[in-house]
Amino acid sequence: MARRGKKNPTDRSPLPRPENPQTAPPPADLPATLLPPPETRAPRRAAFALASALATGLVFSIHPASLTFWDAGRTSYWRTLYVPGDRPTQFAKIAELIPPASRVASTDFVHPRYTHFDRSYDYSDYARKVAGYEEKVPDDTDYIVIDTRHPYSRIRSPDQVRELQTSPDKWELVPDETDGYFIVLKRRS
Repeated sequence: MARRGKKNPTDRSPLPRPENPQTAPPPADLPATLLPPPETRAPRRAAFALASALATGLVFSIHPASLTFWDAGRTSYWRTLYVPGDRPTQFAKIAELIPPASRVASTDFVHPRYTHFDRSYDYSDYARKVAGYEEKVPDDTDYIVIDTRHPYSRIRSPDQVRELQTSPDKWELVPDETDGYFIVLKRRS
């Protein structure tokens, strides 16, 4: 039995139902001055997004306007990024040891300096097709150059070099002139 004034017996709300349920009217007890007009919401959201991007760039980026660029305790400190250290100076001591007609396997820091040589191989722990999918340098490699001071280098001394452990009869250690910054191996003839 339907009650008078109600169209739906399960609707017990004392408020009238809006004709278009997607756009509900604001609550009746809020004054209209507390709600911003819809046309001002988009610029406010854009301003918030811009302010968030600027704050993030100021705190977390590595450009000169950021805080980390000037913080000496960070890896993104400007002197760390842009002032050459001892590694390039020490590399200059071994650069002339290896002739350009050589085939060189080298670690990341020095690898780009040998790409114009006869062959340039990456010296890492990855098994590659050029090495027969084994953890070794290719058989035609003449020199191996290892940067021991790179942050990701696991090799710090000649006794840790894989080739000197597995086949010391094939490789000779070139005398170190770099104060331990680089290890250079030459294949024995």
